[in-house]
Amino acid sequence: MDDLKSYFIRHTEKILVRKDTIEELFAQNKIAIHFPGSGREDSKSIEPEDYKKRGDIRAIKCFKELSKNGGYIWAEYYTCPDVVKIGIVKPNTHVEYIETTWSKDFENPERKKGDRATLKTLQMEDIRTLKKGDVMELVAARPRMCTITEWKKIKNRLKYYVEGIPIPENWDSLIPGEQEAVCAEYLRNPNIENCPKLDFLLLPVGRTLQDVDIYGCASDGKKIFGQVTYENKDSKKCKQKLDKLREFCGKENHLILFCDCEKIERGDVLIIPVKKVVFEWLKRTKSFFNSIFHHEN
Repeated sequence: MDDLKSYFIRHTEKILVRKDTIEELFAQNKIAIHFPGSGREDSKSIEPEDYKKRGDIRAIKCFKELSKNGGYIWAEYYTCPDVVKIGIVKPNTHVEYIETTWSKDFENPERKKGDRATLKTLQMEDIRTLKKGDVMELVAARPRMCTITEWKKIKNRLKYYVEGIPIPENWDSLIPGEQEAVCAEYLRNPNIENCPKLDFLLLPVGRTLQDVDIYGCASDGKKIFGQVTYENKDSKKCKQKLDKLREFCGKENHLILFCDCEKIERGDVLIIPVKKVVFEWLKRTKSFFNSIFHHEN
């Protein structure tokens, strides 16, 4: 099923229905959304134009697309916080409805605790239940503050887990958080001349800063500002990242750009090829390589 997209969904207490209903969803391998709409009773519509709030419209549109086109699913349930369920919603899966009751009063004064509530559900198939600690790269990449969304940044990783396919052993199969972590670890023991050596990080790798992925202290006492991208060096996006990185220039700073290019370039910014330098280093660092690609050491 090469054409299926990946989706993330979380079932939290904010769904505002009885806890045993969420437990039922988990047991039956179903995913669900609520989004009751603005009428006196919960709306069963999956047409985005029938909803008013921007967040509701996005979620309903995503749910409808998933029902029609199918997709790989990562589903979290607050009733089972230590595990996730992954699987497939097949194309043209029929939307089913579960009748339950509200667990709390809603912002609409006409919806009270104990009133009837309706969930929109889809059936998952080819289910696997995973412990979160076994798939930390996906736990770290989870979208924030949303109920359901397409999950683009994890590439094909969810497909590999659902279908039991080994992760292809190449740089492009690594998701952004993994690429950033590998580049940071590379700087602790670089194998090229005149490359600053990272002594320690000053902030977590990745999300902390908008224009910098790696911020730490080098062995010479200077600061390291690093940016990691899968883009080709000559692409517009890569050039924009390079310009942003140069904003951190200074006598006490090392600037490093990791990108897809053919050779090392030295100037005000040290440019390091991710595939020809970093990934080749990773392949030689067996324990790290095996951990990244989930091999037994």
